[in-house]
Amino acid sequence: MISYFARLNSGLFSKTQLVRKFGNAPESFKVLSDPVKMTERGIEVDGKEFLHVETRNMCKCEACYGRFSHQRSDLPYRGITFSDVKVSDIGRTSENHVSLKWSDDHEGVIARNIRGNFGPDPLNSRVENWFDLTCRRNSAQKFWSTPDEDVTKCWDYSWVVKNQENTIEFLTHYMKFGIGFLVDIPNHLSMINIVEEGLKIKPLRRTCFSTVDLVRFKPNPDNLGYGSGRLPAHIDLPFFNQAPHVQFFHLLENTVNGGESFWIDTFAILQELSEKRPDLFEILKTIPMVWRYSPPGTGICQLSRQCVVKMQGYGRRWTTLSPWTQICSRAQQV
Repeated sequence: MISYFARLNSGLFSKTQLVRKFGNAPESFKVLSDPVKMTERGIEVDGKEFLHVETRNMCKCEACYGRFSHQRSDLPYRGITFSDVKVSDIGRTSENHVSLKWSDDHEGVIARNIRGNFGPDPLNSRVENWFDLTCRRNSAQKFWSTPDEDVTKCWDYSWVVKNQENTIEFLTHYMKFGIGFLVDIPNHLSMINIVEEGLKIKPLRRTCFSTVDLVRFKPNPDNLGYGSGRLPAHIDLPFFNQAPHVQFFHLLENTVNGGESFWIDTFAILQELSEKRPDLFEILKTIPMVWRYSPPGTGICQLSRQCVVKMQGYGRRWTTLSPWTQICSRAQQV
């Protein structure tokens, strides 16, 4: 049996959470050239303005922010809103943080970027190594338009699930290339066994096609996926406002002819389109479309309205339709 992952949308494991272990040494602060200055309503950091009350609620010091929970540790219990508190002084700045003092005499730090949201301590090596991938940065991914050896590399399922490090290595490959082939999967394992127990991907979400959809040929099908004809290149479930972050397709070995799958990296297409036809790329990211799925007689009515391309992180990365990934599989012909 062969199973494989494929990037049809974001190409990243958006919901993968990596446990952070705090170090003992705080981040060293130094003066940087990027402007951090006071404004009439608050402060300006790297060209973005934050209101006084925002900055006070953004504090990442140990008194305000749980080092292990990554949650606010004071507001829910003390009932403080800081509506009248203002920034009184700007202290030292680092690449990820700005130290501030407020009119209530509290001193702390706020995050300048997403890395700073982890708190003032250094990131552990695991988070640091895969941080850009989990943030969906285009620079950390490998876009492809031809099936070279890196893209089509096959991974033995037993080896992948043997230990956590092997599983992480496979998923890192998947996150980088958006596709990863698993081979020699025992036939007795169900899709749920493979996903939840083997790859530790959970929880499963139910869609209008059920949690596990058994795809078989149907005459006069209410979905082209159940027919015998050729399917054009497409992205599944665009009619969901928030589609499942991971979708898994699984097929057993069979003896039929045909049924081959063809995969396209939409990110590679978007990359080339943004360079050669920025005018068309602008249309895809600014003009929303209506996506609908309501086949007659099924009682299903799914509808969404969203742009084909969604920009994230000040234009440094994008997703297609919605921030989710697909895990797919194909049958091995015998």
